[in-house]
Amino acid sequence: MDNLNYQYKKSDVNYKSKYLKYKKKYNNLKKQSGGSQPPVSICIGKKDGVSGCRTCCKFHFKNPNDYGKCVDLCMDS
Repeated sequence: MDNLNYQYKKSDVNYKSKYLKYKKKYNNLKKQSGGSQPPVSICIGKKDGVSGCRTCCKFHFKNPNDYGKCVDLCMDS
């Protein structure tokens, strides 16, 4: 039983580490753009072969121009 609890704690630490890393990256990108809207490059690396880029870009951008730029940049990376 103790071994099982150890596995949960280890995965929680890993999840928390990934979350903090993403949060730091997002905040740094937000500062670089100088505004409250995330930069168009926020979705780079979300390509998953189905709709990862489109889903990410749709979540972050309501403006069709920004959405299109985001998808193009994400798909090319």
